[in-house]
Amino acid sequence: MQQRGSRGLWVWTGVWLALLTLAGCSGGGGSGPAPSQQTQPSLTLVLGDPAAQPAVIPPSGEATPVTFLSLLSGSAPPPAALLLDEVDANGQLINAAIAPLRDDGELTDQERGDRMYSGSLMLSSLTAAEKYYRVRAEHNGATLLSGVLNFWVSGCPATARPSDPAQAVQDTRGNSLIFANEVMIQTAPGVAPDLDPINQIAATVNGRVVGCIPALRHYLLEIDSDGSAEGVYAAIDTLLTHADIASAFPNAQAIAPSPSPGDTSLLCGGEVTPDCQWYLERIRARQAWALAGGGDPQRGVAVIDFGVDCTRGDLDCDSTLYNTDPIDHGTGVAGLIGSRQNPTGMVGVAWNTRLYPYSFLGQAGSQYKLNELITAALGQSEVRVINISAGTRSDYDGQIKAALCTAIGSG
Repeated sequence: MQQRGSRGLWVWTGVWLALLTLAGCSGGGGSGPAPSQQTQPSLTLVLGDPAAQPAVIPPSGEATPVTFLSLLSGSAPPPAALLLDEVDANGQLINAAIAPLRDDGELTDQERGDRMYSGSLMLSSLTAAEKYYRVRAEHNGATLLSGVLNFWVSGCPATARPSDPAQAVQDTRGNSLIFANEVMIQTAPGVAPDLDPINQIAATVNGRVVGCIPALRHYLLEIDSDGSAEGVYAAIDTLLTHADIASAFPNAQAIAPSPSPGDTSLLCGGEVTPDCQWYLERIRARQAWALAGGGDPQRGVAVIDFGVDCTRGDLDCDSTLYNTDPIDHGTGVAGLIGSRQNPTGMVGVAWNTRLYPYSFLGQAGSQYKLNELITAALGQSEVRVINISAGTRSDYDGQIKAALCTAIGSG
């Protein structure tokens, strides 16, 4: 399945996520930012919703540099700079133009003129807080506004520990496996991301916070498990009695492709034949390469899969902290996308593209982990495509939809 955001970022999803209805992304998909707006329809520019690196900073008196990113697309000549505004949860202006974002090849903007704008702001707070920002473009007499970014000052762990496959049990109210010792919650808008009160709520089900995703206001709770799905739902019922909790749901085990030995049909010996890499001819890859080359190393692809073996010489691969446990499937998918022609002669569709692997941890992968990795990929300024080889059979796929809608809105 493919879904194109209005800012040029493509999200490719596996067969299970293909069952999601992403048309509901307009308006933020339930928990994401509002769609971008423009005051003059003739302005042929579209502004991506901002992302932040890091997405959360700890409460302290020490100022921390935070870089904001936004992607601009469209046929009109781009403005020299974008403006970062501080707003409230409803998008109402609090402080205008607190920092400029420029397309100048500095900070996390990799290349001047690539329409990826970045700018830095020093932020600090002694207390936990949820802050909101948007990006604005003033151009040719028109104003273009992005959606709103949720930014947290919080002590919450941005990267959750892996789920335990031994805790996976059949969901008695759905078709998926769920983790008997975990619950996902979403706080109500305006609730400060202060770990103490959130952990106090978690304690009512003998739980604690083990992860958070600021952009979605999601927390992952580890709870005492009795090994049953009904124990999870009893905890959910208790959590929903608290006014600060907007929703609560099981953390479903995600479905990932089974690792398998290399496909010998791809061993090409340097030749594209009907039996070897036939898909390149089917999609007219040679004609595309003649027009646009094999991609651009400044325009990356995030590969959410099993880990990727970045030691192979045919992959331009960024082995990020999210790349663990390289397995055939993840490496094979990476090769299909970006191999520069390996010793067997295999060539990727976009052989001049940089790859950013995000390991899904196999059976330890969960619905929460998928959301975390999708959101993490947004903070990588070079990423223009997200390839996901996983999904769930959960009735709560709407939470993954919210993460995908946030990705689409970001460009």
